Amino acid sequence: MTDRGHAATVTLTDRRDRRFGWLMASPSLGLLFLVILFPVFWAFFTSLHDYTLINPNFDTFTGTGNFIKAAEDNEFRHSLWLTALFVVGVVLLEFVLGFMVALALNKVERFKAIYYAILLCPLLMNPVIVGLIWRMFLHPNLGIVNYLLSVIGIAPVNWLGSTSVAIWTIILVDIWHQVSFMIVLLLAGLSALPKEPY
Repeated sequence: MTDRGHAATVTLTDRRDRRFGWLMASPSLGLLFLVILFPVFWAFFTSLHDYTLINPNFDTFTGTGNFIKAAEDNEFRHSLWLTALFVVGVVLLEFVLGFMVALALNKVERFKAIYYAILLCPLLMNPVIVGLIWRMFLHPNLGIVNYLLSVIGIAPVNWLGSTSVAIWTIILVDIWHQVSFMIVLLLAGLSALPKEPY
C-alpha cells in the first residue's frame, strides 16, 4: 500500500471514529442542553419581557428595561455585593485553610486513611442537614454556641439575625462544610508532585 493510500485509510478511520464518538456523546450532550442551557436561554428570554408568575405572557417586550431597573435598585446592588463577598470570602479562606491542612497532612505517613475519613465526614453530609444542625447550634437563646460563650462571660450573639454578623456566620458554616473537599483536592496535587526536588 502506498503512503497516499495509507493516509487516506487513516483519515477515513479517524473520520469514522469521530462520527462514532459524536453519536455516543449526543444523548449526554442533549441532556446537558435540556438541563443547563435551555433554562439559561429561557430565563434570558423571559427577562426581556414583562413576564410575571401572576401574568405569565410575553405580550410586552421590555428589552433591557428589566436589567436597567435592577441595576438602579439599591437592594439588588446590595445583594450583588453580598454575593461577591460570600464567593471571595469562601474561596479565599477555603483555599488558605485547605492548603495549610494539606501541607501538614502531606508529611504524615501513618494513619493517613483515618485522617481522610475524619476530613470527609462534613462533606458527606447533606447541605440541608448541615444548615439545620448549625441553625440549632447558633440559635440566639437555645443554641450551644451562645451557651458556651455565656460560660466564659461573653454576651449572646444573634448569629443569623444580625446584619453585621450573619454573612460571616454563613461563610464560616460553608467553609466548615466544604473545606475538606479543598483539602483532598490540594492533597492529591501535593502527593502527585515528584519527591526529588524535596
